[in-house]
Amino acid sequence: STLDWSDNQVVRDRLVVLLLYDLAVRRSELAGMNLDDVTEVDGQYEIRLRPEVQKNVKPLKRLFVYFPATRDVLRHYLTHIRGSSPGKLILDRRGKAASAAAIENAVARESGPDRLNLVCYRSDRRPTPHAFRRTFATINCHPHGLGLAIHELADRLRDSIRVVDESYRLQN
Repeated sequence: STLDWSDNQVVRDRLVVLLLYDLAVRRSELAGMNLDDVTEVDGQYEIRLRPEVQKNVKPLKRLFVYFPATRDVLRHYLTHIRGSSPGKLILDRRGKAASAAAIENAVARESGPDRLNLVCYRSDRRPTPHAFRRTFATINCHPHGLGLAIHELADRLRDSIRVVDESYRLQN
């Protein structure tokens, strides 16, 4: 309800935050996604995370968008802003492929006091892109949120059960 749909940059910045959270991806992974990695089937989105985009080069991973807000903003972005020209999914302010730094800047703008005004619970600071990855694990672990078991969180985060349990779930 706080999104200004008429401002393309604001929509793109919100999409960056939502994708980081919903997909639990790293900023470099989001920056590496291509437009043709996104498929819509019956109103639902699947995003391919290619091996060369992932940290430590893991097998191809198919990630489904969980949350309606992400789906709605992604649909608007693809239909009204991004268009169908080949290339990276997320473009920077000049229409070029967004770098990891551009992803970080989008998060800083969107989480700032003029937009979502987000602050991390433990640090009292503005979130970094990686904070949304931790938040996904913390909020959606069983019995909270999506109620995902630890092995489901590890699969989504593409990390070991031990790392997810210790570094993402318990510490947060």
